[in-house]
Amino acid sequence: MSHTFQKRHWEAYLINYNENRPIGFEWGNPDDENDRHGNYRAVKDLLLSRINEESTVLEIGTLSGKWTQFMFSAKKIIAVDINKYFIEYFSRKYPHVKNIQFYVSNGNELKGIDSGSVDLVFSMDTFSRVKKQYIYDYLKEISRVLTRGGEAILFMPNNDLPISKDRGFSPITTKWIEKYAKKYFSSFVIDSKTLKHGSILIAKK
Repeated sequence: MSHTFQKRHWEAYLINYNENRPIGFEWGNPDDENDRHGNYRAVKDLLLSRINEESTVLEIGTLSGKWTQFMFSAKKIIAVDINKYFIEYFSRKYPHVKNIQFYVSNGNELKGIDSGSVDLVFSMDTFSRVKKQYIYDYLKEISRVLTRGGEAILFMPNNDLPISKDRGFSPITTKWIEKYAKKYFSSFVIDSKTLKHGSILIAKK
């Protein structure tokens, strides 16, 4: 999908969504270890284990704040998305959250974020249909903004997994993920078991 299409699609999604229902749960319930997409409870527990009151956390693909709500105990949250409307939506939904900075990305960059300023980068189910080149660009940018010893937890589409391939997700593979994880991080793990439709890259700067 093009950046323009994605931007318009997700903006319309937020504007038109019935706020009386949980938003974004069609892509997994963070409290369900038996979700149809896999064990999202394990993802939530992993995220929570990496956050403390001194953490600066950056999330790529904030949208409605489904995952952001588990970051509220951090010192600072940097919420990133590609449409401006997410700021209005999030601010209305969570008016009490003051430790947050919003950033509207062009879809492959974090230029407005200082190098070495982030302890944890988190992104879940955001890169599914992002262009391969854009995923590469984001990996490079994530490495740049992380502190030394900082960590990234990233959902990655993976054509080696039948469900990912059948859904037409971006055509990257385990070897592709390994290649660029080695280039930009000091250590990493690729978990292809927790979720059924993609892999989780856990990488340390």
